[in-house]
Amino acid sequence: MGWWWRSDPEAPIKPSNHSALAAACEVADMTSPNVSTLRQQPDLLPTQPDVPNRSPPDSSLYPSTMSCRDAFDAAYYCASFGGKFNDIYRYGELRSCSEHWGQWRFCMRLKVLQPQEREQRVREFYREKEAHTRVGRNSEEVWKRRTDIPERYMWKNPDTMEPIEGLEEKA
Repeated sequence: MGWWWRSDPEAPIKPSNHSALAAACEVADMTSPNVSTLRQQPDLLPTQPDVPNRSPPDSSLYPSTMSCRDAFDAAYYCASFGGKFNDIYRYGELRSCSEHWGQWRFCMRLKVLQPQEREQRVREFYREKEAHTRVGRNSEEVWKRRTDIPERYMWKNPDTMEPIEGLEEKA
């Protein structure tokens, strides 16, 4: 039973690039490279992050497979007592399960198609589903995204409700 407690010696860290090397230095509490070495090696200087592309998402971002069993389980749960309880709790009314049953029927119709056409149709299905979700109101519109930190953010200890030293309330 000695193998249970035996561990192999740690292999030395061999980062593949300079950013991994910098991260390894920070993790190991080693001194970070000073500014003069960063100036000598321009590839270590921070660069501008890539600007996100505003074009529609690539079709490869959508799933290419669909589980008929998962679709059936979701539809069955929606029609069950627990699903109806969730509808009343979340939305205040009973909702239709037709979208879930429609997804299951769509999945069952895919069984007769060729693999390439099946993948294409599944991606198109998820693309249309996302487009339909984004058109109306959805849960992502409940909160407004903050662009700056509030003025009195985290100035009290949540356990004792006493001001944190150095961050006393500003009058």
